[in-house]
Amino acid sequence: INNQEKTFARLAFDEQVSTLRETINTRMHNHEYILLGAAGLFAASETVSRDEFFKYIARLDLAGTYPGIQAVAFAKWLSHDELAQETKKIQQEGFSEFSIHPEGIRDQYAAIIYIEPFSKRNLQAFGFDMFSEATRQQAMRHAVEKDVASMTARVKLVQEGQQNIQPGVLMYLPIYKKNLPLTSPRLRWQGLDGFVYSPFRMGDLMNGILSNRNVDLDFIIYDGAELSDETLLYTSAKMPTDKPPLYVQQFQIPLYGQIWTVVATSNKNFEVKSDGPLDTITLVFGSVFSVIVCFLFYVLTSQRQRALALAEEMTIDVREKNRALKLSEERFALALESSSTGVWSWKFSDNSIQWDDSMFALFGIYGSDQSAGYDAFLNAVHSEDRDRVFKELTSAVEGKQNYDTEYRVVWSDNSIHYVASRAKILYEDGAPVSMIGTCWDVTERKRMDKLKSEFVSTVSHELRTPL
Repeated sequence: INNQEKTFARLAFDEQVSTLRETINTRMHNHEYILLGAAGLFAASETVSRDEFFKYIARLDLAGTYPGIQAVAFAKWLSHDELAQETKKIQQEGFSEFSIHPEGIRDQYAAIIYIEPFSKRNLQAFGFDMFSEATRQQAMRHAVEKDVASMTARVKLVQEGQQNIQPGVLMYLPIYKKNLPLTSPRLRWQGLDGFVYSPFRMGDLMNGILSNRNVDLDFIIYDGAELSDETLLYTSAKMPTDKPPLYVQQFQIPLYGQIWTVVATSNKNFEVKSDGPLDTITLVFGSVFSVIVCFLFYVLTSQRQRALALAEEMTIDVREKNRALKLSEERFALALESSSTGVWSWKFSDNSIQWDDSMFALFGIYGSDQSAGYDAFLNAVHSEDRDRVFKELTSAVEGKQNYDTEYRVVWSDNSIHYVASRAKILYEDGAPVSMIGTCWDVTERKRMDKLKSEFVSTVSHELRTPL
């Protein structure tokens, strides 16, 4: 019976560890989606003003939907020659004391010019050149070189004060200037416009991730494989204990170019719940057969009750996850809707495509006609662009190039509209499994480009053939 109790307790511990790993992983990927949404805002606009950035982030309700995130911000990529002009521009917006810091002459700067919420600790980051610090610079370089979201190793955030100092990390996603080739690291550096990024105070982040969750284990997170005070990111234990834990599990979470090592241990709450009846068995082992039978019945019943309690707790946890996920999706969808950006995903295993409502609007599909599929998507693309789009998708799936394109779509009324699209490949065990991307309307920009081209052509003609 003691072995059964130990097996049950071990399974319960392993289940909690698995839930912890999944919860951390899911939340960090949600933060990547926040940055992808912000990148969509920049891609869909000629310029993004401070007010537009504020309104977009405000719609996400970060504190309510993603507790633990410190900010979402944009850092402008600047050369030394552009520094004075950018500083003057921001000062004229009403920030008369704005300056880019630390001082010093450098070839390139990644200066924070938008940060939301624009209050409290975050004010200290306004104007900070993140490219001046080695750990941040390494993550930004990785983001551009690989064209991916990238996270730093442990840093001290500029938002930190003198009290309650917490280790921090930052996640970056590069933003590029429009209509430039981005098929190599050299071209991406040439086309770089800046970075959207989020800073995280690890204590606040973990407390936000685990809020409203009953976790009967303690855990420590380290930056990298080395377990030391210098690499410590977070510990959940409030005070040390002399008693060694019954169960320990160590695992690693790869995250955006970094590896977090997590050491999880059972705590007092878990061990109290998992205490088996071994002492009682020892006392009654020599008693009469009827007492043994009653005791066995009691143990089996207790195990069943524990199993039912665990199942109920897991069910409640799943419901909470689903509710939180639904709320996150609604917030994210609302923010994307405000920027007229459509989101789509393509699952390679069954060739299925999922569109949000904005995608259907971009393709002129309404009401009962709403259906998304790979063939339906290609059929909506203008016949002259179809082969090119197909080849670009295929090349992206094969890892030969990024998917960043523009094409025409034909609506049911035969009107022609221009759509721009950008996407990322998602991998599992090194193999591509799906693609997630955004689309936005560029018809007006194309119209203006055409008018500009016609105007230049007309002027050129007039200059060549004067009256």
